[in-house]
Amino acid sequence: MKNKLDYSRELDIWIWSNKPEIVKSADFLFSKIMKNIGGKFDQNRVKNHLKVFLTDIFVAHKQDNKLFISFSRNKNSYRVSKRFDKIYLRYKYVILVTDFLIEHGYVEYHKGIKFSHYSRESRIRATQKLLRLFRKYRSKAGVILRRNPPVILRDEDKQDIDFDMDTLEVKTIIRNVNRINKCLDRHLISADVPWEEYADFMLNCHINEQTKKYVRIFNNSDFKQGGRFYFHWSQMIKSEIRKNITIDGKQTVELDYSCLHLSMLYGLENMVPPAGDLYTLAGIDSCFRPIIKKAVNIAINARNETSAMQAIREEITQLTEKMGFVPPGPKTILENLKQAHSPIKKYFCTGYGVRLQYLDSSIAEQIMLSLAEEDICCLCIHDSFIVAKEHKALLHELMMNKFAKLFNFRPRISIK
Repeated sequence: MKNKLDYSRELDIWIWSNKPEIVKSADFLFSKIMKNIGGKFDQNRVKNHLKVFLTDIFVAHKQDNKLFISFSRNKNSYRVSKRFDKIYLRYKYVILVTDFLIEHGYVEYHKGIKFSHYSRESRIRATQKLLRLFRKYRSKAGVILRRNPPVILRDEDKQDIDFDMDTLEVKTIIRNVNRINKCLDRHLISADVPWEEYADFMLNCHINEQTKKYVRIFNNSDFKQGGRFYFHWSQMIKSEIRKNITIDGKQTVELDYSCLHLSMLYGLENMVPPAGDLYTLAGIDSCFRPIIKKAVNIAINARNETSAMQAIREEITQLTEKMGFVPPGPKTILENLKQAHSPIKKYFCTGYGVRLQYLDSSIAEQIMLSLAEEDICCLCIHDSFIVAKEHKALLHELMMNKFAKLFNFRPRISIK
């Protein structure tokens, strides 16, 4: 017969809930724990660890009352956090909370084992005593959500991968994302959407605990590639609707870095970009500017010319259907682009875009952190930023200074 302890899953710290069953049960048990411990434990950490375990125990029981949750009681699992799910857990708090739940009969506990040929982490699941406590505070109010982790690393196939959480670089990235997200939490971000646009807004935008925070996503197994801020609901709506965003009931303004990646490439060559519209190409009518702009972005991000021309061809097909007349072919556009921007053509069709994303996301991080220090809420739409109108001048100054510090010239900034 199969061992019942094999029917388990790992503790999931990313599940969040404000349901009274969990919150009030946590408050009740927290008061009991604090009566029995001294001042060597941080109260917030105790409560946070308790809520992590209670929330996942509650969810696991709802999934299947026979399901166990596995967790490690090995100190080494928390000293070197190479596993993503250990990032916020501290060994002494895990032991404090789980020992309390075990000793007072709130969980069924099975100690982990380790042999040369087989090992199994400790297992817990709710007892009737804990279920009675949950039922005492039962309510239809509240929700259960799965939170987004603050940092994601993806490989070359765009699959999420594990990484070492113990490096100073990663710790700093996570700490900074959390500082930015905490600033967002302190402010009311909404949108005064006209009735005729409301249906489209609701269709494309899902505002919940997951979409009120940013997550940085890095690419190609490298923390120096990608790194842009994603998942906030303000990024999911059309630019026209973004004009209706309010912060603490105040109207906002969106400032945009114009021709950002082209400007950065010139900066890497210690050059200032040419004057005029960087998306204008000699011999190609200005009515085709939208396709040229898309072609520039494709050329910067594509790994080779073949994939670049294929992507440009697809954009041309869509534009032809929309406009009714045919733009120049992808080869013509690509060759004219190289000629117009010959000092930086070596970067085209090499996949360099993810490295530029790292640079622009680093600038974005600095801008949002600087504003967060003044408790000024700032939203990031990759190469543009939204603040209350009263902070427009400060945002403009920060955008200028943070860019110029890296590239030694003043960028082009416009109002969206």
